Amino acid sequence: MTRKIRVIQSSLSKKGFQPDGSKSHHVYFRFFLNGLRTDIYTYFSHGADEAGDWLLKQMAKQVKLDRSQFLELVDCGMDYERYAQLLLEGGHVRQSD
Repeated sequence: MTRKIRVIQSSLSKKGFQPDGSKSHHVYFRFFLNGLRTDIYTYFSHGADEAGDWLLKQMAKQVKLDRSQFLELVDCGMDYERYAQLLLEGGHVRQSD
């Protein structure tokens, strides 16, 4: 199973992730909760065109989801609110006061 990197980027951008600069050979996307930067991020190589099963699993781990949840996030079955709720429930982020 693969996904196009441009599709992943587009989907993450709609779910609270923003490009977080380029570091060496990678492009980073960081999650923002209610406009505030969090420690949740994922990244991939500048030259990558597709993400295979191994990379999808690694990206899922980075954003605190299992592989099936990550595919749901990327394939637009999970919206920003649901993803934020999962992160809050899992203790991965805190709600700002």
